Amino acid sequence: MKLQFKCQQCGECCRKYSGGLTASAQDIMRWRREKRSDILKHVLPFGVNGSLFGGELWIKEGEKLERCPFLRKKGREASCAIHDTKPGVCRKYPFNGVRVDLRECKGIKILQ
Repeated sequence: MKLQFKCQQCGECCRKYSGGLTASAQDIMRWRREKRSDILKHVLPFGVNGSLFGGELWIKEGEKLERCPFLRKKGREASCAIHDTKPGVCRKYPFNGVRVDLRECKGIKILQ
């Protein structure tokens, strides 16, 4: 099975999978170089393979959020407020190793 992906900017992946992503060491080093404390405050040590990004750490103004705080919605379109420096796991979606229900993403086409 071969897949083709073209983002439809619906934001569903951000809502569904942003509960606990893994940030790589490269992501964290980049955010430190960029002095992105706004992103780093959502990173928790996780072990050798990276750090937990999100989950219980999605907090804004003292309130726990149900989705990534960097997701921006305008009408039916969604965008990422940190698109230029978002974690690798988000950049590689849906080919990032996270189990995705292929029928749920409007941007995925299954080719024969």
